[in-house]
Amino acid sequence: MRTIYFLFIPLLSFGQEIYVRSEFQRPGPDGAVIAVDKMNQRGREVLSPPALRNAFTTVHVTVEAPAGTPIVLHVGLNPEDAIKPTLYLEKHLASGEPDGLEQVKTLPFNGKIPDSGALNFILDMWVNGDAAVQRVKVEPQLWVPDRWIVYPMEVRILEATVPKHSYQLARLPVPRLRSDSVIYPRMRELLCGGAVAGGGKLSSPTVYSLLDRNVAQDMALGRLLSKPRIAQVFLPPTGNAEVGRWCSMTQAGAIDSLPSEWFLRVRDNLYRSGVN
Repeated sequence: MRTIYFLFIPLLSFGQEIYVRSEFQRPGPDGAVIAVDKMNQRGREVLSPPALRNAFTTVHVTVEAPAGTPIVLHVGLNPEDAIKPTLYLEKHLASGEPDGLEQVKTLPFNGKIPDSGALNFILDMWVNGDAAVQRVKVEPQLWVPDRWIVYPMEVRILEATVPKHSYQLARLPVPRLRSDSVIYPRMRELLCGGAVAGGGKLSSPTVYSLLDRNVAQDMALGRLLSKPRIAQVFLPPTGNAEVGRWCSMTQAGAIDSLPSEWFLRVRDNLYRSGVN
């Protein structure tokens, strides 16, 4: 299967822009990636993201325009019943990190651009376990006062299917830490043994709770592999191919040495590993 790498791009139209970024590139109130998640290299372009069956796929959608601009945001689907989308409006802490989420109950979303110059959303996409393996157009469509701006995204539903698994929310890192901080407890459980510390229940989802859920899906799929194969799939993107040495590393040391989107390379390996 050919791997399509992806890096966010803006679609421009007279001062209005729409961006789609991976879940590891969190946007701030101004629409730019927050400092802690920025990388030296450019991020992946989200034009043809892969989607597992019986699983969620999540991206950030950012709309930038002059303050006060009225907007309408819709999600176009073709075929319409292949993916179930849920749109959330991201809420930011005073320090700028996105944290809480407010579900958009009815599409399209109608609103105005705040003084910060941007609105940020999470697009959460569910794919049924029996979904057809196909490409599905999932296009964020922005209406500004006199024109449509369409982000041309085509989701690739893969044959790989996440097995049924018992999911409990992990203890989440504080939002000021990098987005990939969520990964390490889940990956340590898979590679090193032990158990992930529980995080209790949330009254509503957060940016990090959706990310934790998605990483748990990947780990459930990874458990279908043999132990030697798990190491071959998960460790190379960390720059450390030896399980014992990786398990002895501190989380802080591991995070400091990797770009925040490094886990996307693990997903590349996992999704083409022949599981299922």
